[in-house]
Amino acid sequence: MNEMTETKDTATTTPDDNLNIRYDSRESILSNLDNVIEILYKKTTKGRIKNPDNDKVRIQWFRVLAYTCSIYNQIKRDIDLDELKEEIEALREEIRSMK
Repeated sequence: MNEMTETKDTATTTPDDNLNIRYDSRESILSNLDNVIEILYKKTTKGRIKNPDNDKVRIQWFRVLAYTCSIYNQIKRDIDLDELKEEIEALREEIRSMK
């Protein structure tokens, strides 16, 4: 199976809920990271800060958000590189067949 297996509705999940997800493909990982990024973004930008300790927690959420975005971008870059490799190989084959 090339899809992620999930026991809860993704619209109502939190990052902790996603611990039971099995990843079988880059696309499913990206899909889940996209959901997590949205949750983290809302977590960092919404809410009131009434004491300094809450501000420290918010900064930690921003760090998690930045790290998650970094991982997302790394996976996207890997996908792009794999696609470029396939295109290069196809062009090589095309050139070989022209000789």
